[in-house]
Amino acid sequence: MLKVITSSAKWFFGIYFKGRGFIRIYQGLFANIKSINLCDTVIGLISMAILFFLRKLKEFDWCEGPDKTSQRARIVKKTKWLLSISANSLVMLTMSVAMFFIPADPTLTGEVESGLPAWQLPWEFNRNYTETNQTRGDLSEPFTLAGELGLGLAMIPLVSILQHLAIAKHYAGNKKMAASQEMIALGCCQFIGSFTGSAAITASFGRSAVNSNSGVRTPLGGVITGIIIILTCAFLSPFLAFIPTSSLSAVIIFAMFFTIEYSLPLRLWRGRRADLLPYSLTFVLGLLVSVEIGLIAGSLLHIIMMVHSNSSPVLDILHSDVLTTVTFTSSLYFPAKDHVVREVSRNIGEKKTLIIFDFSRVQDIDHTVALGITGLIKEIRLSSKTVLVCGANSAVTRVLISASGDHLSLYKSIDHALKETDCYDLPETVV
Repeated sequence: MLKVITSSAKWFFGIYFKGRGFIRIYQGLFANIKSINLCDTVIGLISMAILFFLRKLKEFDWCEGPDKTSQRARIVKKTKWLLSISANSLVMLTMSVAMFFIPADPTLTGEVESGLPAWQLPWEFNRNYTETNQTRGDLSEPFTLAGELGLGLAMIPLVSILQHLAIAKHYAGNKKMAASQEMIALGCCQFIGSFTGSAAITASFGRSAVNSNSGVRTPLGGVITGIIIILTCAFLSPFLAFIPTSSLSAVIIFAMFFTIEYSLPLRLWRGRRADLLPYSLTFVLGLLVSVEIGLIAGSLLHIIMMVHSNSSPVLDILHSDVLTTVTFTSSLYFPAKDHVVREVSRNIGEKKTLIIFDFSRVQDIDHTVALGITGLIKEIRLSSKTVLVCGANSAVTRVLISASGDHLSLYKSIDHALKETDCYDLPETVV
């Protein structure tokens, strides 16, 4: 989000120079600080002031009268609410109209090509056909284009999905987000867009922030936005040339200010400090390199942390005079195999004659860990000890039986196992 603000800053101040990225843009801003366009800057500041006023307008009870339930109060409230959610459009319209009457020289958007793109095959866009090169309909064209894209064929969809899901999750908050539904929708948009020469489609922090700031709350907002854009391209493109670029930048920057969670690093520090590692890596790389690299690197680091966490699950081992109870406290996966076998072997106690494995808190287990545990059970039994396996659900039971070859006795609970084996000596001491 800081990167979106940074990329809009040079348009806000009316400074133009080559360069992209967080560091290069600020270097360019300071190097060209004497070239700031005062008119653009003033228009940008006025636009922000109007946006802030309209955002706060609905919070005041101006002109509503003493009776808050009267028809007048309801009409005034609704009017202020409508002005508040229409703030972005009002600023664009106001500043564009003002350019006709104010003798100023701001930077305008410029001429925008009107009309809608033609429908044609994806590989026919921006291709020059002559008598000496390929002809339309050549079956080798798609493969030629794919060869030109190279690694981009894999990277573009991956980055698009990661960025799309990250933004969707941000605005979903604690509500459920259907990731598969989002990916299907994204894929359909990419497929249809390819026939109109569209660039790769994904979500945008800037556009999403502007939508959220305008009061959009459901995907229907995207449908309405799409219809408006199509109608604008078809009929209103010539009028877009009069929009000041600094006003556009002000709308984006203002929207981003209310999207950033300023307290998040402090909450992570107070809560689980390990979460600061992927957060910091994503933030730094996303800011200094690119958003795509930051998302990929942060996701990979988080996967590594999850694998490390799963490799050392907590085991509750309790001893009494003649038995040891081993309780597995979480699901068990491949990285945990060596840790589980080592810890159980070290703590079961040589003098104990009864060993109980409690799987009541295990929701899932993979075949590799099951092989390790069943192999350990066989070793323990060779030393003339009894091993009881208790509390496994149907999924865990199925994996344990497949790994042991049907040579494993399973019990519903510890009490059931103790009754079946005529042993009532329950664990009392925690080790």
